Amino acid sequence: MAPSSGTTAATTPAVPSSAVAESSAPAYASLVVSPQGIGSLQVGAAPALSSMIRFSANHCDADPLYASSGGYPGAVSDRWLSTYPDFGGSGFMVAAADVVSRIDVRDPALVTAEGAGVGTAEADLTQKYGDRLWMVYSGSVSDVWALADTPGTLVFEVAKDRSGGSYWDADKANRVSGVRVLAAGIDPAFATAGTDNQAGSCV
Repeated sequence: MAPSSGTTAATTPAVPSSAVAESSAPAYASLVVSPQGIGSLQVGAAPALSSMIRFSANHCDADPLYASSGGYPGAVSDRWLSTYPDFGGSGFMVAAADVVSRIDVRDPALVTAEGAGVGTAEADLTQKYGDRLWMVYSGSVSDVWALADTPGTLVFEVAKDRSGGSYWDADKANRVSGVRVLAAGIDPAFATAGTDNQAGSCV
């Protein structure tokens, strides 16, 4: 499947002459998710400025699905990857070209200043943010809540099961299944549950 809403192929960006790349990544345990990004990794900024990620040339060439398809029109196989070994090296995933456009948070240990993250109950989520949070999408297996700020949008996807089946385990229902930060200009009204749409995905 070709990259869909919110995904961006990676290319090697030029670092603005006025910007200075950080020398070392902050401790994983200190990372806080916000509408600006996660830790020092900011949406709308050049990816090379952050030591939290590294450039991996031709990364997707090793992915069997990507390789078997011959790639996708207009896509490249370069990616930006987390420099942290925590959560199997995929505590967060990144989509970036000239700037970081999207960050998907997968590790439940990575939360916002308010304590919201993967696994947070929907009732707790709405209580934490009140009328700052609004629902932008409702589907058969998930609802999507968004919190806009500067320079990006913080998104929480909550597990639902309106399909008449049992898509989610009982302990996952009505809890945050995914968190993402989107750069300004990206419409947050899309769900990723049940799809292969994730930041930095090769397929």
